[in-house]
Amino acid sequence: MTAANKKDQEYLILDNTVDLPLRLDAGECEGRFLKALRDEKRIWANKCPKCGRQLVVPRPVCAHCYDVEMTEWVEQGDEGVLEHFSISYYPFVHPRTGKIKPVPWANGIIRLDGGAQIWHEVVPPDPAQLKIGDRYKAVWKEEGRTGFIWDILHFEKVASDAPAKALAKADKEPPQLKEPHSLPGMLKVTYHHAPVTLPAGFLLQ
Repeated sequence: MTAANKKDQEYLILDNTVDLPLRLDAGECEGRFLKALRDEKRIWANKCPKCGRQLVVPRPVCAHCYDVEMTEWVEQGDEGVLEHFSISYYPFVHPRTGKIKPVPWANGIIRLDGGAQIWHEVVPPDPAQLKIGDRYKAVWKEEGRTGFIWDILHFEKVASDAPAKALAKADKEPPQLKEPHSLPGMLKVTYHHAPVTLPAGFLLQ
C-alpha cells in the first residue's frame, strides 16, 4: 500500500455496549426500610433529633443539619394526604414492566399519617379527580415483593373523610438486618472499537 493510499484509507469505528448487571448495597438505614416493605408491608421514616425532619427513604444523617445522625424511627402508616401532584401526558416504556405506560399518569407527594412525605404514583390520574387534601392509601404488591420501593404499586384515592390510620407505638423499630440488603442495578458501558485493516475492509464491502 502506497503512502497516498494510507492517507486516503477509511477507518471503520464500531460502537459496542456491554451490559453489566450488579447489586447495590442499600446500607443500614435504607436496608431496614426496604426490609419492612417486603416482610411487613409497613412504611418507616427516621427522624432528626435536632430539627425534627423525617425522611422516607431514611438516611443515616440529616441533610439539613449535616453531621446529626438520624437514629429515631417513626412508623408512618400507609395512608396520608395528597399535598402536590404532577400529571404526565407522554407514553414511555415502564422500567418495571417493559410495557408502554398509558397516559395520563400522575405522581404525587403524600404526607403520611406519621408526618413524613413520600413521592409515588397516584391513582386515578384523571385531573378532574386529583385534589390537594384528599386521602390516599398504598396499594401493595401481594406476591413477589423484593424489598424495593415498587413493592408499593401506587397510592389510590380513598374517601376524603376516612380517619387517619392508627400507628404503632413509638418504641418499635423496623426489622434489623441479618445480612446486607442489596438492590438490582445495571451498568451500561459503551466503547468504540476500530477493527484491524483486514476486518475493516471486509465489513466495508
